[in-house]
Amino acid sequence: MITPRAWLATRGGTFVSPDYGGGSLVNVPVTVGHLLGVRRGWAAAPLAAGHGLGEIHARRVLLLVIDGMGLTALERRSAFGTRLRALAEGAGGLSTSVTSVVPSTTSVATTALLGNGSTPAETGMLGFSQRLPRLGLVGNMLFWTVPGDDDGLERRGLRPEAFLESPSLFQTLEAGGVPTAAFLPASIARSPLSRLQFRGAAPRGMPDLAAALAAAERFLRSTSSGFAYVYTPDLDTVSHREGPETPGWERVLDAILSVLEEWCRGLRPFSGPPPWLLVTADHGLVATPPEDRRRVVDLPGVRALLALRPGGEPRHLYLYARDGAKRDLLAAASEALAPDFLVVDGREALAAGLYGDPTRAHPEAGSRVGDAVVLARGRASLWPDDVDTVLLGMHGSLEADEMRVPLLALPLG
Repeated sequence: MITPRAWLATRGGTFVSPDYGGGSLVNVPVTVGHLLGVRRGWAAAPLAAGHGLGEIHARRVLLLVIDGMGLTALERRSAFGTRLRALAEGAGGLSTSVTSVVPSTTSVATTALLGNGSTPAETGMLGFSQRLPRLGLVGNMLFWTVPGDDDGLERRGLRPEAFLESPSLFQTLEAGGVPTAAFLPASIARSPLSRLQFRGAAPRGMPDLAAALAAAERFLRSTSSGFAYVYTPDLDTVSHREGPETPGWERVLDAILSVLEEWCRGLRPFSGPPPWLLVTADHGLVATPPEDRRRVVDLPGVRALLALRPGGEPRHLYLYARDGAKRDLLAAASEALAPDFLVVDGREALAAGLYGDPTRAHPEAGSRVGDAVVLARGRASLWPDDVDTVLLGMHGSLEADEMRVPLLALPLG
């Protein structure tokens, strides 16, 4: 069977293949489960032996996700990468890396991180927005809304808690006898996406990262076995607004690392075996200047062949063809968008395993991805029609800046 790596290699460019077999975000929750002694209920293997986490013995685990912290950005701003490695290795831990999933976007990647090892193809969570065939529309999966319509998806009968058929990380751990807790920014603790992802948990809203880490510490001290989750979106937010590796990006990352370092330094010993802290990210970002932006509305030969508003997002766009127009749409989009975008057949991308094992794909996966999938190269972005939105950093495609993320592990206390 063709692999995503082999399939992408035939198309040239610098794209990074997702390593679903043992080196991606889908393998992280499975690894957490194995560390905590829960061996059943997982849909994937744990991280491969080369990552080193299989040698850890843990009864308690804290997973910290720093949204938008890409590995290549840390390597270019080496002082930050050095601080992270020193934090882990100075405590007797380790520093490695994994790939994100496809698309490399928050709604999809954090769903994978908080799942049971199921890939995007298996869960059917396949984009920032995507076609929902039963509703006959394109829905925004991050905000649970319908673009261009004030009515949300829930008002149309789609409850977040019922969207995924596979269990969450929390449900799988609790079924194995491991208590869990989650600590999120108060603004998103009960958002539709959180309700989807945190089934089996009751996430607590926190005012900031320091408060979330303190609350996670209290939880871990209260139990001899347990899993805690902490999430911070601040780096992703500033990266979208100002761009990655900018002065604002550096200030926010410095603040996050300072909070984390101070918290680790101030920890008093835990009773029993020390908990382990895992630190990773959902994706990185690419600088997307306005001069490299395109719009579908400016491509009449493409627009005329569309049945629905595009889905996905500007660096991983899904184009849905009118009946009988798929071949023409692929040809028109390829001609109009080369060389800044790679245009591929959505069902072919699914069959190649780009979104996960095609033999276990969600029954609607082929309808949710586009008939034509438009993958941005370099700094390019392709917007449906927005002219007012200005995002100087974005993600979703398969460049190394988006796909490679760090993974650190260290004992606490």
